[in-house]
Amino acid sequence: MRSELSALPEGGAIVNVVSTAGLAAAPGMAAYVAPKHGVIGLTRSAAIDSGGISAQPEQVKERVGRSSPMGRLGTGEEVAAAVVWLAGREAAYVTGSVLVIDGGRGAGGA
Repeated sequence: MRSELSALPEGGAIVNVVSTAGLAAAPGMAAYVAPKHGVIGLTRSAAIDSGGISAQPEQVKERVGRSSPMGRLGTGEEVAAAVVWLAGREAAYVTGSVLVIDGGRGAGGA
């Protein structure tokens, strides 16, 4: 991906496609599921490594925030509060779950 990014014109994009096995476990299919999860993790990490939203100008951040169902970007404190809950006794029965902290952005299936 690094080589592809350097060859793209400004504003270009890389799109990685995996099956739904990248989103959920499948009994007896660990060898198939694991690399699909890996592609998703790699893609998300690359987005962060390339600067992501935090590297954007303030007006871009505001526009992205307004497009969220909550009308704003989340804060580090909000993410930290969720982590504290997950690490606490109240979440003792939570296992194998993904807690999405996205202000409702993924509620539409995106």
